[in-house]
Amino acid sequence: DGIACGDATVGTIDATGLYTAPAVVPSPDDTVTISAASTVNTSKTGSGDATIAAGPVIAGTVSKGRLNGAAVKAYAVAANGTNGTLLSSGVTDSSGNFSIALPAPQTGPVRVVASGGSYKSEASGVTVTGTSDVSSLVDSVPANVTGVAVTPLSTFVSSLTVHRLSGGGSLRRGRAVVAVGSPATEHAAANSAVAAFFGLSGGAAIETLHPKFGKSDITDDEDGFKVGLALGTLSLQGANLLPSSPDDLVGALAADLTDGVFDGHDDTGAPVPLGGGDLPPTAGTTDFLTSLNDYIATGDAILTAGIVPADVSGEVGDISGGVTTSDLTPHEVGLSEGSSGAVGSISF
Repeated sequence: DGIACGDATVGTIDATGLYTAPAVVPSPDDTVTISAASTVNTSKTGSGDATIAAGPVIAGTVSKGRLNGAAVKAYAVAANGTNGTLLSSGVTDSSGNFSIALPAPQTGPVRVVASGGSYKSEASGVTVTGTSDVSSLVDSVPANVTGVAVTPLSTFVSSLTVHRLSGGGSLRRGRAVVAVGSPATEHAAANSAVAAFFGLSGGAAIETLHPKFGKSDITDDEDGFKVGLALGTLSLQGANLLPSSPDDLVGALAADLTDGVFDGHDDTGAPVPLGGGDLPPTAGTTDFLTSLNDYIATGDAILTAGIVPADVSGEVGDISGGVTTSDLTPHEVGLSEGSSGAVGSISF
């Protein structure tokens, strides 16, 4: 199109002559004319047309509360579960919604990562600046994928998947080493573990669960309501631990789970930093349950919906039971009566 070496709008040509199509289909004309001249005899030229076809779209919602103005990026995922090539990017709207087009279908996993932005705390009703990335894994994108939920819980699934792909798939079941499965297999196992931890129904796909906060949602969408309970609890807990930057807790807990358990340490064995100190070892377990108890009594979203603790006793019981029995809770924490982190000492 007459632009030397091209640009982001029409595509680029590198020093080897390789043409790379733009991430977004040019508008209003989706055809790009590519021209070349001989370096030996510049009078010798040639050209051809390329029609740029749209790749599949990933669309969904980022929620802590609904995250407004967050940068959203989609990455191809490497074999070890970490981010590979950046595929595309976009920004969330005021409701946390995003829609980004990929340059081509993806047969392997894709990670959607949201950074920055701001949201209304479900715990206090105040606006919180997003300081922790949240992410969601999609096993493949052969065609459009919609309804993706990007939340702190999907972020925990993402962290645990990386752990499992590194060979830590045993999750301390007798501390035996197990063979690493495919990314999709380990992703499914991580999803099941996190879903059970938060008391969700069997087979719940966390990357499709959007948080709900209404009183009718307790029965109409119980899994969505439990996700909402978890998000509100994390907002309250973060504000109590680090009032100046409460969203830091989400990133700290995601780092905590890189070793396969909520124990306050990362995959290197080092304490997870939070603010000027370290994340408490029981932040993801007994401390979370204590904050859940507080949230259902004082949370802004709970009070606004007219919910009282008796309305959610079953849901709170499911979550506390999930944390108590989960392999993500380290045995040394001791979620039993008489231990240092006893659930029996907490009144629900």
